[in-house]
Amino acid sequence: MREIGSFLAESTDVATCDTVARDALRNGHHELHSFAESRCAPDEVVLVRLDVIRGGAMLRPMWYREVPSPIGLLVVCAGVCHDGDVVRLVQLTASLARVTGEDVWPFGLETAEQMSIPATVRVRAAAAGAGTAALGGPADETVSRGSAARGSANRPAD
Repeated sequence: MREIGSFLAESTDVATCDTVARDALRNGHHELHSFAESRCAPDEVVLVRLDVIRGGAMLRPMWYREVPSPIGLLVVCAGVCHDGDVVRLVQLTASLARVTGEDVWPFGLETAEQMSIPATVRVRAAAAGAGTAALGGPADETVSRGSAARGSANRPAD
């Protein structure tokens, strides 16, 4: 208790340290509640990166907290992509599973739908297909369609 008070109060006075420590612990439930609410399932998407690759060089990657809807993905791509650009959508889960979808722009709604299926759905389906209810650890899945899929089956996702 005194260590907490000494750290927070920057004081060596015992009464001051005890008072500060008690106040901190009494009011700490707000921080605990906030921290507890931030907990997520191992297969929950925690980070999404959209890459646009032009002429073999990655343009600026764009980082998001949520998986785009298919229409949202098409709108973003329509605004930043040129014909022939490779669009790669990488989803990272809390357990570090990575699901990657990519194709050559322009592509249609069906491809956008496939690319924007949340990793949570794909990871759970993969776990169910393997006959396991729990995630055993990081796993990667690449979903490639169209002309970007040719020759990319063994290429690293990023």
